Amino acid sequence: LKEALRRLETVHREPQPPPEGLVPAAKLRDWWEEVYTARLLAEERSRLFQELEERERWAAAQESRLAVLLYLAQKGSLELDGFGFCRMKKGLGYRVYKRTGPYALTDFYGRLYLFPDCRVAVNSQGRLRPVVVDHYKHPFLRRHGSGQAICMGPESQNLTFTAQNAIQVLEEGINALLYSYDGRHRAGYHRLFVLPGMMRLVDFEDYRIPTDHPLIVSGQVEVKNRAT
Repeated sequence: LKEALRRLETVHREPQPPPEGLVPAAKLRDWWEEVYTARLLAEERSRLFQELEERERWAAAQESRLAVLLYLAQKGSLELDGFGFCRMKKGLGYRVYKRTGPYALTDFYGRLYLFPDCRVAVNSQGRLRPVVVDHYKHPFLRRHGSGQAICMGPESQNLTFTAQNAIQVLEEGINALLYSYDGRHRAGYHRLFVLPGMMRLVDFEDYRIPTDHPLIVSGQVEVKNRAT
């Protein structure tokens, strides 16, 4: 754009007044073409200058975002305020994740279970579904391990990777872990408590905490499913 503006400056023309008196049609036509050319050049200069200003404003606004993208491309991972990206070990895709922070759930008897922080993620390539990045256990996870898909029920649609879809799927996965467990009904793969005679595939007793636990009393950790 700057080069185009410089070229236009070299052919800058000022419109001249029409010739006086009786003049041949050819001369009048030449004058009109000069005036019309000068007007077109002025309009094109104005258009290019406005576009250049808009692009410079856009570039200034994107400078911090560009720095983040360059850092991510070089380092392979980045986290800001619990939201992060990391490069996949295989392929060129990235994993986008959001941390849940610690939270508590109640079982059928109202007993509390303190769950540690975990990262819920979606991948930029392949199937768009929420998974836990870390070694983790939860009633909505089939086993105690890493990279597990969160039990979300039947899928309504296959989503492609876009910013909006990634945020939607991350929200659904986090909400499933935090709010969807109901201690009164069978939901997901496991219960927090064990009924007599049942075999426990994943044990949650090490997560049990008293109701007067300091993190609960102070409000630092919220009981997410207390209403159920």
